[in-house]
Amino acid sequence: MSLSEHLQEFLPKDVRFEVLHIQSQPKVAKNVVCGVSEDSTCIKIQHFMVLYSQKVPVIGLEIYRYVIIHRDHTQLLLFVSKADTTGLISVPSLKVSLVVKNCLKFILRLDLGQCLSKVLPRYPTFESIEKVNTVADSLRYLADITGGRKSFNPKTHYVKIEPKSPIIAQICMFTRPEPQYLFPNSGKNPLKHQLSGVSLLRWWIRIIDELVTELKFHGNTKFKVTIPGAEKSSILKYLPNDKWEVGDIFSSQVSDMAIYKIPLLPDDPKGRFLEHLVVEGRAKSTNIQRFWLELSARQEFRLGITVGVIGVSGELGVPAFEDATYEEMVVFRKKKFLKLKLFVTGEDYSSVEEINSFDDIKNVFGDKVFSSVVGSMEISIKQQGASNRAPPLVNDLTSMIRRRK
Repeated sequence: MSLSEHLQEFLPKDVRFEVLHIQSQPKVAKNVVCGVSEDSTCIKIQHFMVLYSQKVPVIGLEIYRYVIIHRDHTQLLLFVSKADTTGLISVPSLKVSLVVKNCLKFILRLDLGQCLSKVLPRYPTFESIEKVNTVADSLRYLADITGGRKSFNPKTHYVKIEPKSPIIAQICMFTRPEPQYLFPNSGKNPLKHQLSGVSLLRWWIRIIDELVTELKFHGNTKFKVTIPGAEKSSILKYLPNDKWEVGDIFSSQVSDMAIYKIPLLPDDPKGRFLEHLVVEGRAKSTNIQRFWLELSARQEFRLGITVGVIGVSGELGVPAFEDATYEEMVVFRKKKFLKLKLFVTGEDYSSVEEINSFDDIKNVFGDKVFSSVVGSMEISIKQQGASNRAPPLVNDLTSMIRRRK
């Protein structure tokens, strides 16, 4: 099942869409958390998804997936980096939240065994693959190196990594309203849905809550949300049900050192602050409690805008992977991945006449990077009326959040 097939039942009936979904080649990377055992192996994967209508991008998502193989379990960390809409054209009855939720669901349901069957080693040497590959493959790799073959290219050698049960899935993200994240100059488009910090946080909490419920996480699943700098009583009003708590999924002890618990993720304010602590020489003396307190004083959190941090952690059952396969994925090496992504993110989205990425991508990368789908979701008259309303005008600066003194 491809992403387009998965999304079909969540797209408006009889409306044609084109789906772009590319994935970076899985690669062994530096662990996202400092101080993790050397026996663990971290694999980094990036996803870029765009939903097109009439050759115009409508919704875009950028997601990072980290698969960390430990001795007795597999940790699957899903970081939602960016989500954006263009607001260039009207697509009646299209529910952005449904599309976003089911894009995340699709990624979480991908078979990890298939995904990790072809992984680029971080350093292409015999030692780098010895612990994650079979003895036969390792010896064959070593023979290529010592044989001095002219055709030998370390970048073409892959390793196969087996995930270990149970699979502990973590979903994390921070919510901050911006005029645009993926589509430059789209912020002023009249059809673009822009939410306040308060509304955006509630929107994402609802999506994540539904996603985890539908995927049937089991075990001791943790649902956490925090707003750096806000009082606990102010955060409690955002919790949709009794499953959710104020806090984060990275540590349960306020005395833990933040550098050993908080993951270093791309374009993430938490990671930027950790790097700042390292430069100042305070990384090994700043605990979790102090980390969140000081983070709230940084620019991203001081402009009167509600900025939330959402996290969920729980065991992902094997049945979750049954409906999705890895065979139809479009997988590119990093350079090619970034080149294609730039075709989308490098355009000017202030006018629909300026958009050429659909044809340009097809001309350079071929037709196979796109897949067509016609929606099948029935829309009631009541829902149609709601979807035709103009997007609400919001004021991002009046969040009414009580801050710590």
